[in-house]
Amino acid sequence: MTKTAGIKALVEEVLASGTNWTDDVILEVFVAIERTSAWHHRYAALCQSLGIDLVNKWGGRYVRLALGRPRKLGRTRAGASSLIDSYTILDSSKF
Repeated sequence: MTKTAGIKALVEEVLASGTNWTDDVILEVFVAIERTSAWHHRYAALCQSLGIDLVNKWGGRYVRLALGRPRKLGRTRAGASSLIDSYTILDSSKF
């Protein structure tokens, strides 16, 4: 088991709970974590043990890998979540 396995499991659980993810899926996943008590507690525990920067970086990466979406080059946005400051926009136009 890798150091980031808990992050991957959390992201996969959140992704499995929804459909119709947009190009802003990374933000949507973190908003879902923020609004769901059980997920937020797991996120906080991960941040405490691994650090918030690592959890957020790998959380975004695991979203992208799970969905197989490429990044939109050079595109990031400010986060509308208290958990992340910014996120990468993913390209869903090819799917």
